[in-house]
Amino acid sequence: MNSYVVIRGVGELRLEKGPVQDIEAHEVLVRMSWVGICGSDVSLAFKGKLADYELEPPLGVGHEASGVVAKCGSGVKNLKAGDRVALEPGDPCGSCQFCRGGHYNTCETSCFHSSPVPNPGCLSRYYKHRADLCHKLPDTVSLEEGALIEPFAVAIHACRRSGVSMGTSVLICGAGPLGLLGLVAAKAMGASNILVTDIKPKRLEAAKRMGAHRTLLADGSEPRAFAQRVRQTMGCMPEVSLECSGVESALASTIYATRMCGVVMVMGLPAKDVTLPSSTLPSARSTSGACSDTST
Repeated sequence: MNSYVVIRGVGELRLEKGPVQDIEAHEVLVRMSWVGICGSDVSLAFKGKLADYELEPPLGVGHEASGVVAKCGSGVKNLKAGDRVALEPGDPCGSCQFCRGGHYNTCETSCFHSSPVPNPGCLSRYYKHRADLCHKLPDTVSLEEGALIEPFAVAIHACRRSGVSMGTSVLICGAGPLGLLGLVAAKAMGASNILVTDIKPKRLEAAKRMGAHRTLLADGSEPRAFAQRVRQTMGCMPEVSLECSGVESALASTIYATRMCGVVMVMGLPAKDVTLPSSTLPSARSTSGACSDTST
């Protein structure tokens, strides 16, 4: 028997039970160990929406996950029962132009988040998934750490797309989980001047402990004024800005703060459409986004 968390409506979470789903030849059945609660899970559960996506209940919960393989389909060769794995969410078709071009994370038919019942999200006792999207963990990585691999992959993908490398100056707006993972990824890639901003002092303390070179408390300043504070604190205009908060004013601040020929990477999903300083965007700044990833 399986048990899983289901969103039945806004603010209505239920723990339900049902049969364990049969697996196909290319799938494995995973006994879940650790599941992270993403901001997208919280938004769907308690606001009923995620950006412009409206909740369509019933919906499973959870996509940041690790577990132990309990059973393998007849065609699975890369895994065996007992293997510890991190799950890569989604079900890309493999045949569209995006999948064929190596960008399967943007496949339009892939269900990235959580599947409708009776196929639950990862916040369940058992979860069936494609074997090629279950990645075996080395002995040096715990199952708890394995559940962080999915959001960490997003951060790595964002830093790679932004061109972070040795000596890059980086601004990170938002010191939540994604911002802190972006900090770790940027440092690993050689960034030498990293400023992290947030509205909460405790989060900035965490960023400092995790290696931020500088921190700056966001005080509600007008975006142009805050961008000037960023430049003064860093001693330069950042080459790369990672916007991880999804807040309109923060996104505007990153655009004003980032140097010409720099990159603004949008990682946080705004709750609604935002207005950007369009007069500044054409000034040789590149604006891109990264909310999902390919395997790293």
